[in-house]
Amino acid sequence: MASLSSGAEAGRAIAARLAAVARLFKASRLDEAEAACHLVLQDDPANLSALLMSAEVALARADVDQAARIFRTAIALQEKSALAHLGLGRALHLAGDLENALASYRRAIEFREALFLAHLNSALILLEKEDFQAATDAARRVIALAPAFAEGYHALGRALNARHEARDAEEALRTAVQLEPQNLAMKATLGRFLQQTGRSQEAIELYRHMLHLKPEEPGALHGLGQSLRALGRFDEAAICFEQVIALAPDFGNAPRDLAMCRQAIEDETQRAALETLIENPELPRPERIATLYALGKWFDDVGRYDQAFARYDQANAAEREDALEAGLRFDPRILRRDVEAMTRVFTPAHFERHAEAAMQTELPVFVVGLYRSGTTLTEQILASHPAVHGAGELPDMRHLVSALMPTPEDALTWRREALRDGARRYLDTLRARDGTAVRIVDKHPDNIFSLGLIACLFPQARVIVCRRNARDNVLSCYFQRFKRSMTFATDLVDCARRYLETERLAEHWRRVLPLQILNVQYEELVEDLEGQARRLIEFIGLPWHPACAKFYETERAVNTFSAWQVRQPIYKTSVDRWKNYEKHLEILTGVLA
Repeated sequence: MASLSSGAEAGRAIAARLAAVARLFKASRLDEAEAACHLVLQDDPANLSALLMSAEVALARADVDQAARIFRTAIALQEKSALAHLGLGRALHLAGDLENALASYRRAIEFREALFLAHLNSALILLEKEDFQAATDAARRVIALAPAFAEGYHALGRALNARHEARDAEEALRTAVQLEPQNLAMKATLGRFLQQTGRSQEAIELYRHMLHLKPEEPGALHGLGQSLRALGRFDEAAICFEQVIALAPDFGNAPRDLAMCRQAIEDETQRAALETLIENPELPRPERIATLYALGKWFDDVGRYDQAFARYDQANAAEREDALEAGLRFDPRILRRDVEAMTRVFTPAHFERHAEAAMQTELPVFVVGLYRSGTTLTEQILASHPAVHGAGELPDMRHLVSALMPTPEDALTWRREALRDGARRYLDTLRARDGTAVRIVDKHPDNIFSLGLIACLFPQARVIVCRRNARDNVLSCYFQRFKRSMTFATDLVDCARRYLETERLAEHWRRVLPLQILNVQYEELVEDLEGQARRLIEFIGLPWHPACAKFYETERAVNTFSAWQVRQPIYKTSVDRWKNYEKHLEILTGVLA
């Protein structure tokens, strides 16, 4: 009896120590919590709770290696401990080992299916891996297990948004915010969603509310600046970006965003601030790259072209290295192969074969071409007409292409039902943007590669192909920071190859497509704005409206890199801009010839 009594007392003592550890940990008194854990483990080295608490202390200190070692010790003692596998997954996740972290989360679920945090963390990793269907499934399991847990809806909203299921994504994101109204990260996600879907004014109101809750929140200031810039409110946007840089110089792309708000002046203070940022060895690579682009623009704006090109060169080299590390590489041979395949597959006979699948509507207008060829300016002119809605760069058609023709040859096996379903879904997307417009413009430049499908779905659609002087177009791409997957833009020769293949495909489309196609040359548009604007409006079948000649006064969200340019009256400095950099572009001579 005495031994049983002493054993019970020892158990109560350990339980009391563990409770003390929990209190110390909650109070962020990590040194004392760690010491208390060690005392427990001295008396009971196999105490699973003490091991898990000790690992949590290591995680709180960001010592992920130590945490992983302790969690593995716990698993060795008790293989079926779901909490130990969950903890190991978190440590590996923080260390960037996504595959093994995901495996640990799955082991935790295997031993305790109802452990919703393991499902949530799985969803977060799947989002990072861009496996959006699996992320959606995991997030839905979180919600099924914990219907009042806001993070589940947050993850679901992000996954659905990535899959371009906008309505369901918005519902999930708003639910997350309703469940945790003080969570600024969730509000920021909703704000980005609103801006992406053309509702910049709503995003502005949300970001202002966030700043009311936390006045110097860099994420809210940055989002507010981007939304203001999209609406053409550049002075207000610049103030936001300046505040972000003052609070957190390495936050997002604030230096680049500030540079995009206005034409630079010879202000050495601004240049010196950017140079100081670059010299900071602790500046993360994405922010360093953004700052290099901002410096390149500053030097270009003030006419110091050699220094501008040097900075753009540095920025592109770093961007290219970053992309290569992520396994992203532009292969001109693959592009050429795909273009050749499209010229073989998409013939007049192919379009006749699929004529019954078509939907007869004049609603869509597609503005296509190489990036930086004048697509945003063209859309802005069209969207200034009261009967036209400019939807920006919609990804939906490109995703439809990916689903229906992963390779051009897959178009040979299209079924009528799949085409009709795709057409209906795309039209639903357009009508959700504006239910009253007579024409809706989708200005995704890469839809030049989608025109074979577009012609089968919407033979009454209008297509506007934008073209620009080759050297100007290539240089403008090289000077712009696109998303990381657009690796062609980080190399002048690859830019030129992309230009040539785009031109070659456009020529094929002009010969075979059963669509109305209008070519718009950027230089002619700049030289004769009203004449070309009238030509555009006539082409889409609408009467002329004088607002189209004053496109820069149109109040609408523009979320592309040309947001500043299309708010200015027409200017000609972008024509023959390449001559300022002629000595740096000799490498293009042979390629473009």
